Amino acid sequence: MAEAKKMSLSDVIKKELSKKIDQDTYLDLSKAREIDCVPTGSLIIDKVLGLDGIPRGRITELFGAESSGKTTVAMSVCLEAQKAGGTCAYLDFEQAFNVEYAMRMGIDLDPNKFALMQPNTFEEGWQICRDLVEKAQIDVLVIDSVSAMIPKKVLEAEVDAEAQIGILARYMSRFMGDMVKKINQSQTALILINQLRSRIKSSPYDTGPDVDTTGGKALKFYSSIRMEFQKKKTETVSMKNELDGTDIDQPVAVTVSAINRKNKIAIPYKKADFVIRLGNGIDNVRSVIDIGVNLGLIQKGGGGMFWGRRDFPLKPDTEFMNDEGKIKGIESLRAYVLKNPEMFEALIDRIYVPQDPEAIQRGKAEEVDIESFANQAVEEETKPKAKGKAAKKETKKKVDSAVKGVSQELGFDSTDEEKVAIE
Repeated sequence: MAEAKKMSLSDVIKKELSKKIDQDTYLDLSKAREIDCVPTGSLIIDKVLGLDGIPRGRITELFGAESSGKTTVAMSVCLEAQKAGGTCAYLDFEQAFNVEYAMRMGIDLDPNKFALMQPNTFEEGWQICRDLVEKAQIDVLVIDSVSAMIPKKVLEAEVDAEAQIGILARYMSRFMGDMVKKINQSQTALILINQLRSRIKSSPYDTGPDVDTTGGKALKFYSSIRMEFQKKKTETVSMKNELDGTDIDQPVAVTVSAINRKNKIAIPYKKADFVIRLGNGIDNVRSVIDIGVNLGLIQKGGGGMFWGRRDFPLKPDTEFMNDEGKIKGIESLRAYVLKNPEMFEALIDRIYVPQDPEAIQRGKAEEVDIESFANQAVEEETKPKAKGKAAKKETKKKVDSAVKGVSQELGFDSTDEEKVAIE
């Protein structure tokens, strides 16, 4: 008996399975959209993510130690969403949202643009998330934080009741499974802020990490992006104490490392530092300046002095520069860039716009010291061949030719002062 002819894959999906399963189960790849993102407000973090920001329709986890900038980054994402005309919801389980700080950052607290809620229990917050995602147009939904999402059973238990091990992890597993489909359909960027806790090791020979995030492994599994923040250092400025008139170092900014621990959309494991201005949020100007210094676009010398390269000169400004064209102190350099926004744009172009390799090589050549170049050439030529006057004369001729070529390449005139004398 001949075998019955089978239908094509697309015909089976359209005619047979579509009668039994919801239509939204199938994804028409011809109509598949690119992943849309909400900017983080930090040029550095976006660069680390390898995207244009936090992806919509996905779960993003921001975790780290206390005072490492997690809440600031989440609020900055809300600000960027509002700038694009979007709406945000912020579930403050920690009951610690700073309204004044949000206003200083520029967040519009209009109830139609920003909804702030403080759920009392895990279950209450879960229901709020469901209603917001299903019934309202929410671009960014922030949960702050996972550690504070306490189940009702735990809150209602007696103080001396036996601990219910793993209850938050079990709740989070169900919560993630429920929300992952809903936020994908509504194209909401779900951000969960998480904290680090000391890890209880099973034995003294356990070589695993000493800390871990709360909420079990479900959040790690369902998150498309996991970003860790580590506070590195605090920037201070010298000033007078308002109370007793003594000299103090007043903190003005903190440097934070952003580490991309997991990324299912772009390349993971990238790392970079950004700066948060205390009381004002992410400081893109200072962050870009630091990158410019690291790349050598801005030279750094002793005594905290800064100046530009030959191919990247700083515009003269007597308010910040000394007679040698140098700026003292990173805060003075930041104020200089703020006063001259064209310098900020120039830094952005050099850092983020791909450059021609030949142009980069020319930029490196401009930093060549002719005298040291000649001395190095002398050493290389004289080591194996310096035998007698004839060899020295031949070496001198080659070095003179090399120095002359470098001088012409850099555009110097052939003056006696620029010639290198070789004995």
